[in-house]
Amino acid sequence: ELLDTIRSQGLQAGFSVKPGTPIELFASCLPHADLVLVMSVEPGFGGQSFMEGQLEKVRWLASQRAGNNLTYRIEIDGGINGTTWKKAVESGADTLVAGSWLFSGDLEQKTAEMLQ
Repeated sequence: ELLDTIRSQGLQAGFSVKPGTPIELFASCLPHADLVLVMSVEPGFGGQSFMEGQLEKVRWLASQRAGNNLTYRIEIDGGINGTTWKKAVESGADTLVAGSWLFSGDLEQKTAEMLQ
């Protein structure tokens, strides 16, 4: 209901899911969402290691989107680096949030690395 209320105001609406929360609990929300953010670390501070098990949530969301003709974006945040970004995209993520790894060094080089 809240997602629809937000969208009725001409805004986009979404929600995030922490690592310990089952994504399946949100199945009924998916038709009402413009974005679903999967946290691949525990929220709170940068520099944490990527929790690879969270890719299963991304795959599930991608499957639900395709199977139900939905249009929400799948975003993943936490531990994105030169290796994990590709796994996230291959699993179905549309948007990557990269902080610590991307900004610790040569930004141009790391961005180019992700675009290859």
